[in-house]
Amino acid sequence: MDDHTEKIYFEYRNHLVESRRQSYQQFDRAIFLLSAGGLTVSLTLLRSIIPFKAAEYKVFLASTWIFFTLPILFTLLSFIFSRRALDKQIQYAEEYFVKKERDAFDKKNIEARVTEYLNYSSGVSFFIGVVSLLLFVYLNIL
Repeated sequence: MDDHTEKIYFEYRNHLVESRRQSYQQFDRAIFLLSAGGLTVSLTLLRSIIPFKAAEYKVFLASTWIFFTLPILFTLLSFIFSRRALDKQIQYAEEYFVKKERDAFDKKNIEARVTEYLNYSSGVSFFIGVVSLLLFVYLNIL
């Protein structure tokens, strides 16, 4: 690859990496805010529309609270593991570029995998929380 093509490739690649980073940030923010909002909605429903003593299928309400709380916790944990994953990748880059260790980028970054798992889990948990809330409301309004 000539210098001009390589420069274009790296500029394009950097643009894609930055776009991915922003997408992850927006996802984390959305899940965090929507989960907090879901908790608020469930508590408002309980206070205003469906009194707790009269409510049936309370297991769905408990499930709602659990599955709206988990994404908040997963998101907070993902911040910690993401920072650690970046620190580790910086270390690998130094080993590769400065210390000339050719296998540095072949090392596993467990923190990066944990971050991905936490992000995926927060989305799934949020979805289950929404379904639980809908079931609780539907079954109690019928």
